[in-house]
Amino acid sequence: MEFRHLTLHGLLLLPRRYKDDDVTVIVIPDPMLDATVRREPKPQAVGFLERKRSRGTLQGYLSLPQDSLSSILAMLQAGRLKFAILHGTSMARGGAHIRSYRPSESLNEDDLFEPE
Repeated sequence: MEFRHLTLHGLLLLPRRYKDDDVTVIVIPDPMLDATVRREPKPQAVGFLERKRSRGTLQGYLSLPQDSLSSILAMLQAGRLKFAILHGTSMARGGAHIRSYRPSESLNEDDLFEPE
């Protein structure tokens, strides 16, 4: 069995109360998310973020289909991966479940929406 993962480091832009936090996200290919293997129509969560209060950082894990890792690596090598837009539950008790995410080279106004 082959184990591959990608570690990304960055800054959190939203929500603003965590804006100064550094973020480390480990992206892990999951063969169960491949469309040909997946039995459930859609997973409830594809990852999570956890706040490390003592260090003022966020650490997270994201799953992705195995065949998507090469696309993410190509974006990184080309300098096109600037942002990761995450959607999920609100931070509660120091953590949040990520329901979906997408890599992006730019942000638009809809990406910067912050619920009240």
